Amino acid sequence: MEQKLMPPYDLVMLDFDGTLVDSASSVVHCVQRTFAAQGEEPPSEAAIRATIGLPLPDALTQLRGKGGREKGQTWARAYREIFMTEGPPRLHLFEGAARFLAALADQEIPAIIVSARKAEITNMLLDKFGLSETIMEVFGDSPQGPNKPDPRLYEELIRPRFGNPPPRKMIMVGDTHIDLEFAHNTGAASCWVSYGYGDAQKCRGMQPDFEVSCPADLLNLF
Repeated sequence: MEQKLMPPYDLVMLDFDGTLVDSASSVVHCVQRTFAAQGEEPPSEAAIRATIGLPLPDALTQLRGKGGREKGQTWARAYREIFMTEGPPRLHLFEGAARFLAALADQEIPAIIVSARKAEITNMLLDKFGLSETIMEVFGDSPQGPNKPDPRLYEELIRPRFGNPPPRKMIMVGDTHIDLEFAHNTGAASCWVSYGYGDAQKCRGMQPDFEVSCPADLLNLF
């Protein structure tokens, strides 16, 4: 996709998994371990990767093909217990992600995380990678909501927190259609990162304002 020059933004909203961090092997491992621990046949790697970006209870319910969100919440708790010990060693920063965040900080452009992970886990991982000082705040999955892509997350929590900038002075950077839907729902600009886990046809069909193929390319857009 031909790139257009990005105007200056008052806030950069970033997805976490598949955008800053390569978490596929960690997610696949922990999901398969969760299924085995619950006495069910683990799903395939391809099936698991297709759910990355969904809220964890929804992803697990979809992979099971049965049960409701309440059961998904129970499984999510089991997953998180496994993840806390076995997940982080299998996570890796995408090359160029740390430089990109440092560049935003140097330009005094505020950056936040808007993730399907719980905020406390995302904050723990930011500490692990030494990125906490480059991120102003984390907005993660909450059982009470609102959660991405619900525009109330933006209108009620994010926008007032950062001085009520006009929607087009904010940009959402992410790898899945959920990130692009969030941008569309809020009126924010959108940047799709094609190196993540999103379905290319679905994401391009949402006509993001920008597309990049590696984290290093993000440096050229600000």
